[in-house]
Amino acid sequence: MGAAMSASLSEPPPETPPVSLPEAAGFPRSLSKSLEDILTYADGRDVTLANIVEVLQGRGFNLLILLITIPFCQPVPLPGLSTPFGLVLLLFGVRIALGKEPRLPRRLLDYRVPHATLAKLVNAALVVARRLERLTKPRLVFFHTWRAFEIASGLAIAINAFLFMLPLPIPFSNGLPALSMLLITLGRMEGDGYAIVLGYIVTILTLAYFALIGWGGTEGLQWLFK
Repeated sequence: MGAAMSASLSEPPPETPPVSLPEAAGFPRSLSKSLEDILTYADGRDVTLANIVEVLQGRGFNLLILLITIPFCQPVPLPGLSTPFGLVLLLFGVRIALGKEPRLPRRLLDYRVPHATLAKLVNAALVVARRLERLTKPRLVFFHTWRAFEIASGLAIAINAFLFMLPLPIPFSNGLPALSMLLITLGRMEGDGYAIVLGYIVTILTLAYFALIGWGGTEGLQWLFK
């Protein structure tokens, strides 16, 4: 089995070993177990996004969305990380809306994530993932199976990703879009329509929040230059 998984990797860098985790073929794994496998595989090394997707076999790109968004679900923005990760999420959202599997260009798949950053993301994600596993279950599954809702989910992820990319040092400017994308993706993974609907609601609140920021900035400039 280890040899088969080794062959499935897309020519990883020499310093990065092939995927050989026994758990990597054991789909479906729990969300938290999948995240733990990433750190087990990295073993202190920097890894590429392609490596991470391989470790997350069977759930790859959806779990990658969760891995990216969970640490940002907090009031304080994380500077320097939201823009590159937001681009990844934007591409995912567009492809989901078009009815295609999420994927990334080879140039982005070859992007190397420093181990310190990876460990920070995964450990933060694990705290939330263990709680989410107890809350989600298949409900209102048509929100995931009907094409109209898949288009809506993809567009919602893309819109939130664009807002997520904006380098705004304002509380919740990362947290609200990240929470929206997390809920929608989790609902799609687990067939939980409740989570998807809640993600749509948070998307509306996110748009209202950013509109309020824009209005406040415009009013402030007009007052400043009177």
